[in-house]
Amino acid sequence: SKDEYERVLSRLEPLKELGAVDTSGLSQNTSERLAALVRQVAASSIPFREGTLDQEDAARIGQLAKLLRELEETAAKANTSYRYTLLAHPLIGTNRVANRLIEERRATQVRLQLVQGGLAPERFETRLSEDLDRAGQGVTVVPVEAPGEE
Repeated sequence: SKDEYERVLSRLEPLKELGAVDTSGLSQNTSERLAALVRQVAASSIPFREGTLDQEDAARIGQLAKLLRELEETAAKANTSYRYTLLAHPLIGTNRVANRLIEERRATQVRLQLVQGGLAPERFETRLSEDLDRAGQGVTVVPVEAPGEE
């Protein structure tokens, strides 16, 4: 948004005392692209339809890793960064405890694949979702802005 763009420019103002500051790569388009990337990441999921990580899921993780790398690069241009919560959505039912363990392993597996895809392991945490409306929907990603971290 325009407010975010102005906020970033105001944070750069003190640097001008040290010399010229090139802001040509930073524009309102950066904040708009950042918002679009956050929405795309939040809409991503790894469904584990076959019960294990199949080729389709592996391809989705590869696409997600590419999207997260772009998000990281774009966030750096806007002088911010993100952390990610990998939410596993276990089925609810008579095997709830077993299902929770399976989903925990799946979230860990997604995390490992993303790290192998070039993302920093400290950027991720895995959690189990308690959202009954999303039960059985695999693993989703929640990007959380972490200003000041790089």
